[in-house]
Order: sequence, then structure tokens, then C-alpha cells
Amino acid sequence: MNLALVPVKRLAAGKSRLAAALGREAIEALTLAMLGDVVEALRSSGRVDRVVVVTPDPDVGEAARALGAEARVADDPGLNAALDAAAAALGRESDSLLVVLAYLLALGVLYARTAAS
Repeated sequence: MNLALVPVKRLAAGKSRLAAALGREAIEALTLAMLGDVVEALRSSGRVDRVVVVTPDPDVGEAARALGAEARVADDPGLNAALDAAAAALGRESDSLLVVLAYLLALGVLYARTAAS
């Protein structure tokens, strides 16, 4: 089984460099839209059996479940520690483990959509 972990910060903390240009509400909406693109891409790839969103934010966890992913909502010890804990808890059941940083894949999806049009 192939497992993908997608780490997502708290909505209130993400994409802080865009705050002046977009405002907090728009950034939160953008974060959830990017998460949707990432989960959709992973689920439709035919290569990933489980998608688990790792986040300290219950709202992100709820959104992940609505998108068809699993959610691991836990305190925020930092990116590496959160991924290590999730991998230790979930990785034993998997043949391979993929960590997907949502903003990188979302930019690739956006580029592919733009190139196709």
C-alpha cells in the first residue's frame, strides 16, 4: 500500500507572506482550494492508496475528510516532528510513504491547467 502524507498548517498561520495582498479570509480559502487540488491529484493518480492530511487545525481536518482524505489532527510540534509522528503511526502499514507539500503540487496542477488551455 502506498501512503501520501500532506502537511497543512493552521489556517490562521498559513501563507503569511500573502496577507498584505490578499487578506486572511482569502488566504484561508486559497489554502483549502490548494488542499483540494492536491487531494484530488493524489486520489486520481492511481498510485496512492491512502491520503492523510497532517494538521493541527480541526477545520483543515474536516475539509480533508470532506475531500475524501483521512485526517490526522494533532498538536503542532513543527513540520518534521509532525511528519515523523504520522509516519511512525501510519507508515508501518505501508509499502511506501510519500510526503507531499501541498503548495508545490498545487502549483504544478495550476501550471498543467494553464498549459492545457
